[in-house]
Amino acid sequence: MQENLNLIVNAKIICKSANFVDYWTHIYQKSDSYGAKFCLSEELFDPEKKFIVENQICISFEATLSIFDVNDFPFKKAKIQTSLGPILWENKNGKDAKIVVGGKDIKVHKCVIESRSTIFKNLCKNICKIEPGVSTLSPKDLINIALIMNYKFDVVQKAVLFCYDISCFGNLTAENAVDLLNFAKEFQMNDLKEKMEEFCVKTLSVSNACLFANASISTMSEKVYQKCFEFLLKCMKDGTSVKDIEKVNEDMQKELFVKAFSPS
Repeated sequence: MQENLNLIVNAKIICKSANFVDYWTHIYQKSDSYGAKFCLSEELFDPEKKFIVENQICISFEATLSIFDVNDFPFKKAKIQTSLGPILWENKNGKDAKIVVGGKDIKVHKCVIESRSTIFKNLCKNICKIEPGVSTLSPKDLINIALIMNYKFDVVQKAVLFCYDISCFGNLTAENAVDLLNFAKEFQMNDLKEKMEEFCVKTLSVSNACLFANASISTMSEKVYQKCFEFLLKCMKDGTSVKDIEKVNEDMQKELFVKAFSPS
């Protein structure tokens, strides 16, 4: 694969006789292979599963491929020799605050994270409640601690690295993107929110459209909502199956239904 090019594959595997449908999305950053498990060997030869009918197995495969330059979106790498962010991140002695997630610490510069998130200004203050695994600290130390309870460590770490302009979105999954979108909304990190919105739009497929649609509502991401709506509406008209369609927000379901049967 050509250097600096990434390939996004949204795939759908179908075995109609077994009523089997599976979806997967993978970002190829180099010439490698990827696939999803179809079934166990005992399931394949089980007559009741109907993968094999009349000594034949019929499998269909559908996929969409998108190619983009990594220098354009969204994994642009910061140049350490010219960017201050990575230099600050490596300067461990200068970090004057820390974020605690699940008992793990992320040491940061207050000025950096506060410049990217107004909410962090309110978190970096005296906190009385300590998470399990965090040792007792003096009141002076507590002033520079932010406790985050509702997100996984990996999500918070990616958000922090983003504050330092460090590339951290390689192999990002749809679920990761939604978590970061929620984090960006809650902590008012508008630039991170825009990046995740771009990612959702760029990687939109039958395997994640419903996930992104629901996230767009909770995070008030109008751009993502509109793209998901247009995509799902097209799938309805084309008769294309979509993963987790029954989980889509009820109001959106009604809007899609009305739109699908309205005059063009």
